[in-house]
Amino acid sequence: MMQRTVLMLLVLFGLLSGRCKHVPVIGEIKLEPVVEARNLTKSGKPQEAFDRFEEILESEPENLTAHRGLVEAAYYAGRLEEMAKRYESMAQSKGKQGLGAYGLGLIEVSRGAGRMQAALTQFEKAAALMSGEADVPYRIGLIYLMNGEHQKAISSIERAIALDQNRPAFFVALGGALAKIGKNKQALEVMSRILTLSPTAAEAIKARSIAARVYDPLRGTDPELALDLKKIVDYLEQEVVQQALIGIDKILRNNPEISFAHTLKGMAHSRLENDGEAVVAFEHALSLTPENPLALIGLGDVYARLENWSKARGYYEKALTLDPFDLEAYRRMADLARARGDHERIASSFATLVLLDPANVEFRRQYALSLFAVGQYEASASAYEAVLGIKPDDLETLVRLGSLYIALSERIANRREEFLDKARACLSAAHELSPENEAVLEMMSKIDG
Repeated sequence: MMQRTVLMLLVLFGLLSGRCKHVPVIGEIKLEPVVEARNLTKSGKPQEAFDRFEEILESEPENLTAHRGLVEAAYYAGRLEEMAKRYESMAQSKGKQGLGAYGLGLIEVSRGAGRMQAALTQFEKAAALMSGEADVPYRIGLIYLMNGEHQKAISSIERAIALDQNRPAFFVALGGALAKIGKNKQALEVMSRILTLSPTAAEAIKARSIAARVYDPLRGTDPELALDLKKIVDYLEQEVVQQALIGIDKILRNNPEISFAHTLKGMAHSRLENDGEAVVAFEHALSLTPENPLALIGLGDVYARLENWSKARGYYEKALTLDPFDLEAYRRMADLARARGDHERIASSFATLVLLDPANVEFRRQYALSLFAVGQYEASASAYEAVLGIKPDDLETLVRLGSLYIALSERIANRREEFLDKARACLSAAHELSPENEAVLEMMSKIDG
């Protein structure tokens, strides 16, 4: 990965207790019924998903998310035309015309690219009949976006946001449309709103990919030169640093104005701990391209190695000002906080990392550790439960969570048995995975003793 610049291994984080009321808490993963049903479609069980969505719609007939899931399941189960007839009937029924048009719009989208105009017609009917439903103008905006009609897409998605400002997908779509017409700063500013919401993994990945395209260091580079620069990246990833420097110098002799080449030169010197040369290279890169998160992170890494924490933090913060979706910059901020023993900032950094990469087990583990360090023990337990929601057989998490539940049973007397039952469940699962684990056996004996 091009953003992997050198960072000194800082002081390891110890589990120190402190108290703080201001650390954001991201709880365990609790799947809504519609999400569980959609996961059945994703796992190759569309008929089961279809039946589940039918059950949901019996009690929630106007749940648009369930309608979308139903059409998706119908597509994979080979029941799309059956659903088309049902929505056509709804479109003719009093009080159901809006849902019928909405469903027909979904059907047309499922039928393929050649049906987008037909889908648009249906969604526009739905918009007229369901003026308060934010998802309808959003779907219209997506169609315009697919058709390359970016201004119309922006207008439609902005209407959706005016109706519902709590949907991360809306802000990501609007950011993508703005980036398409070159309004990159505005796109990133709009998308940064999802940092205060709870994006899905897909939404977070999409936002990060849009930001990555905005700051792609090879964007607009001559194809042949881009290949040469990619070779340098490969050398650095393979730790063949001297070879990388030889290649960089060759590139710069003919292309001294290429900011990315100077950034790579800074990375190479940083790997060798040639701090002066690294700083000169990174600063040269920034003089050519001031909006260069990679160079800013590189400078931050140099000053972190020199233990100039405030200067390092300043560069990382500048990088995040440019790209609020840069995972590497947030990780650096967490490392700096760890070196200073600032557990509140560690927790804050990992809370953001979990939001931006919710499927990353290591981020969630570190987040749980950081919550424990600031004394938020139940929140820490919830964060560990979220890890198990992703990776049920994670031995480290089972052991830590079992230990944490034992500690909670001693701290909260009126919930002692509840926490001990949870501890037993975690430690029993850990014992099955590692029968000879002495730490697990000792904790199990402590509970039963």
